[in-house]
Amino acid sequence: MLFVSHDTSAIINLCGSAIWLKNSASGEFVTGVADQVCKAYLKDFYGQQELVSPHGLTQQISRSPLDSADAIEPQASVTYESDPLIETVFEISPFNPEAESFGVQGATIRNAWFVDEHEQRISSIKSGDLVKLFVEVFIHKKVVYPAFGITLKDRLGQFLFSEGTDGAFRSAELSFSANDVATAEFSFRMPVLIPGAYSIDLAFAEGLGHEHIQHHWMHDAISLRSIKGRLVQGVCGLQDLAIKIFQAHEMETQ
Repeated sequence: MLFVSHDTSAIINLCGSAIWLKNSASGEFVTGVADQVCKAYLKDFYGQQELVSPHGLTQQISRSPLDSADAIEPQASVTYESDPLIETVFEISPFNPEAESFGVQGATIRNAWFVDEHEQRISSIKSGDLVKLFVEVFIHKKVVYPAFGITLKDRLGQFLFSEGTDGAFRSAELSFSANDVATAEFSFRMPVLIPGAYSIDLAFAEGLGHEHIQHHWMHDAISLRSIKGRLVQGVCGLQDLAIKIFQAHEMETQ
């Protein structure tokens, strides 16, 4: 299989080796272990970038180390506060009851939804919002040590966050009876994610730890799409991020 992309994270995760077509006109290329090829690509790409000033002028970025031998004396400094950071906004799809699933069906997930801090159902979320995700399960037969689970995946199917109720409720020794309706509430702040498509898997199992029976696992039961955001690389950003820049002028001393 040949995977073609400029997404270096995807290449490193999916490929053992890579070919970088460095110059299609001359036929120059670099080949090797995916991780090393991607590092070489990024070094070349960012090393060739030009700095564009607010006045439309362009200058080549110059990187020269400071002369550590020079003695310097700090002078007056200025602090710059950042502009408001762009929030990531997510569109939330309705729960998909027909999502692909598996399990022994001793219980079935029949609904899931998000609410905001005012307990109102929502169809969009911003990064940093305090939200609740409810997962509702119908019990067909007695279940001992029930466990709910949620998993957030990226567009490549990689698990970004995965949480469950197993460890949190073991001491309660919960059990559900046939025809019960059990609902789990997961309360959290929405993470800051790079713009793109995401999905949530839902699961309901019985038993402790890895020794459990999977009653119902639903793939991509809810879809999320971030339509704007401050991030351009990576997977997620820092929560409650605040940025300042300090500028000081230093005079050389003889």
